[in-house]
Amino acid sequence: METLESTKELLEKDKKELKENKSELSDSKKAKEEKQSDYKDKMKQQEKVLKDLEKQQSDVKKLLSSLDQSSKTYQNYISNLEAEKKAADAEINQILSEYYANQNGGTTKPTLPAQNANPVTKPDSNGSYNSGDSWAWPLGSAACYISSPYGNRDASISGWSFHGGVDIAGGSGKLHGKPVYATRGGTVITAVTSDSGYGIYVLIDHGGGYSSLYAHMSVRYVNVGDTVQKGQMIGRVGSTGNSTGAHLHFEIRYYGEKQDPMKYVKKP
Repeated sequence: METLESTKELLEKDKKELKENKSELSDSKKAKEEKQSDYKDKMKQQEKVLKDLEKQQSDVKKLLSSLDQSSKTYQNYISNLEAEKKAADAEINQILSEYYANQNGGTTKPTLPAQNANPVTKPDSNGSYNSGDSWAWPLGSAACYISSPYGNRDASISGWSFHGGVDIAGGSGKLHGKPVYATRGGTVITAVTSDSGYGIYVLIDHGGGYSSLYAHMSVRYVNVGDTVQKGQMIGRVGSTGNSTGAHLHFEIRYYGEKQDPMKYVKKP
């Protein structure tokens, strides 16, 4: 009997140990499965992060490609604007060349005696022609400022370029529709209505080789051959042609050569 009892106890003990071992194995399996599950979750997260990065990389490439295309489009736009401006200048130069040649017996720029080198007026000691009332400000008393002066200027993408006049603006389009006046009396030798280049513009001969140009107007009130008086309204400020906003592009030329207008006119 004792042997049976002893055997029974041993069996119970082994059973208990087996049960404990089974429980430990079950716990170990569960822990292993949890680790595998965590690993799978982390792998999914890593895959998601990788896909997000790949998408971001693809988006960046598309954006760079779009920016590159936009840059090329803008470069082409600027190049076209410059080409139209050069074409307009060439046309004006040709008109002035023929006009003065007809006036001076085939000579486009006659040699004048030193005392008559400037038949319209003479510069002061500072080289300025704006003393007295020889030349009138083309915008009268309208509130305005010089948005782009005469001389070299940075055209950004297209590089430096020469600006042969002054741009007069008013800010936020406030100058649009304001009257434009003839800076001196003379004869209209060109009056153009165009949607490119200088847009609507007027070119006036003042005699003695001097002429003035008024460009990007919204409307003009004179035609070729008209005689105008100093201070006569010839049009209104606009933004026609190659223009980014309401302003007046104003030039003064001597036998077709562009001069600094601010040496001739004085802003009120």
